[in-house]
Order: sequence, then C-alpha cells, then structure tokens
Amino acid sequence: MTREIQSFFFPLFAQTGLGSWSQFVRSYSLRTPKTSKRSIIIMAHESVWFSHPRNYGKGSRQCRVCASHQGLIRKYGLNICRQCFRERANDIGFHKYR
Repeated sequence: MTREIQSFFFPLFAQTGLGSWSQFVRSYSLRTPKTSKRSIIIMAHESVWFSHPRNYGKGSRQCRVCASHQGLIRKYGLNICRQCFRERANDIGFHKYR
C-alpha cells in the first residue's frame, strides 16, 4: 500500500481502535458500497455525451443572456445574440443614427 493511501486512512484507523491494520482494511472494504457492473456501464456511456472539446467555432460561443448560438454579435466583446442586443442596445449605450 502506498504512503498516500496510508496517510489518508491512518486517522480513520486511529479512531476505530481496531487491533491491526489488516482488520481495519477488511472492515473498511466491507463498509464501502459496491457498484454493480450495470451502473459502471451506464456511467461510462453517459460520459460520452458532450465530451468533444469545443474550444473554437460557433459551438464554443453563446449569448451571455440567453445562451443561444445563432446570430451572435461578437464585436467589442459583446457576445450577445442579435435579439437580446436589440432589447438592451439603449442600456448598453448604442444609439441608432438616422
């Protein structure tokens, strides 16, 4: 057993008052919940969704108000979709020239 594992479990071992380290390891392993093979398969399958990195492109950016990916205005670092921009343009300080 590595030193990191022993240093983690030693305070628990000291609190239990069991006679030997091997008794503690056996009792602790009996108390830990066992996961079924089916739950492991489900967890592995769920980790597949949305695991592709989105560091660039349209899929990586979204509106800071409504989280939409379409019609995004990125100029000046706004990152707001055009619908939300029209609602909030005056509040932000943009005025339409005629």
